[in-house]
Order: sequence, then C-alpha cells, then structure tokens
Amino acid sequence: MVKFLVLAGGKGERMAPYTDIIPKCLLPVAGIPCVRWIIDDILFQWGWSPEDIILCINRKFENHFKHEFRDLSIKFSITEEPRGTGSEILAAKRFLDSNTFILRYGDDLTDVNYNLLLKLHQSKKALITLGLTKRVKVPVGVVILDGDRVVVIKEKPYLNHNTWMGVAVMDSFVLKYLKEGDDIAGDLIPTVIMNHPDKVIGYVFDSEWYDVGNLEHWRRVNEAWYNRTFSY
Repeated sequence: MVKFLVLAGGKGERMAPYTDIIPKCLLPVAGIPCVRWIIDDILFQWGWSPEDIILCINRKFENHFKHEFRDLSIKFSITEEPRGTGSEILAAKRFLDSNTFILRYGDDLTDVNYNLLLKLHQSKKALITLGLTKRVKVPVGVVILDGDRVVVIKEKPYLNHNTWMGVAVMDSFVLKYLKEGDDIAGDLIPTVIMNHPDKVIGYVFDSEWYDVGNLEHWRRVNEAWYNRTFSY
C-alpha cells in the first residue's frame, strides 16, 4: 500500500512568537489545525487507513501532535530537532515499506486529487511527480514596462508560472540521492532531474494554493477555508 509522508517538523520562524508555543502545522485554519485539514482530506479522498500516514515531527512538539491525533492510529516519525525536509524523509525511511510514497508538506493547503496524481506517476513510470498550480497570487503589485513607459499595473496578480504545491509522488529509489541536511526542492528534486531528466513530471491542478508561512498568508487561508467542505 502506498504510504503518505506528511512533513510537520519545521521551525516556523516566520510565524514567531506563535510558533514558540505551538507548531506551525497546528496553527488553526478556520478553527481546525492546518495539518488536520490535510490528514482528514487524505482519509476522505481514497479511504486510506490511518496506519498508512506517517507524520514527521520533532520532539519539542511531540505531545501537541499526539494529542491532536489521539483519535487516529497514524504513525509518528520523530526527530530530536528540526533538521530540514530531506532529513525528515530520511528519518522516516523505516516506515516506507512500499516502492512508492506520497509526500505532503503539512503547512500547505490546496485541493489535490491524489488518485489522479498517483495514476499519472504510475502510467509514466516516473520517479517524481509534482503537484503544480498556476493559481498562486503575487503578494504585491506588478508593473509591466515598455522601455520606461508603464503599460499596465496589476495589483496582486497570479504568477504566470507553474508552482509546486508541496505535494509529490515519489519512488523510493530517489532516496539514494538524499543526504542529511538536504532540502527537497533545493537539492533532491534538482539532483533527480539532472540524473533522470525524463523521470520528473508534473500535474497542473486548477487549485488555489495557500500556506501558513507568514501572517498575511495565514489570514488569507483562514478567509478562504471558512465554511470549507471536502468535495471529491
């Protein structure tokens, strides 16, 4: 059975002082902890068993997470301190008993159909399949120039590029390229692309992407997720 790896062990420094007392992934979004939205959606979509979900956390907030998920028999991969996204995966390797796993960042909220993502990954025999979106808003106004003449100004437009949403299907083979201290986006994915350029693919969802990375983003996702229901 495909395993889910949810990364929730980051420092959350940009959300201090809130994250001095509560981990970023447990910050409330419309009254429900961010990572709870993610795990409930995983269970809702495809009927995965809670035992197939591994939540990567650090020791400082172990009790917080175990209390929040006391009703579910999910597994916990615990590191003594935040060590980066790559190190979180390495620490959780012992739980990955299948060739394929699905990675999800625990502080990102978006609509992702995991079944579609997994089917594409399998049909293309990919090593990494990234969930992408073009619906990410720039937090500032953008000005387009023709020479020095202002052609148009767009207030907080959408990026005109595919953006990774913090979700991916991965073949466990790629872990051979991962070492302690590595970052998934900055180190692992570029290395796999360099060594296997035709084996890293993407699926573009028509979904808004939010995170709880700073106060403005946290405010926006709370507004967007108000009266939220699952719809798959």
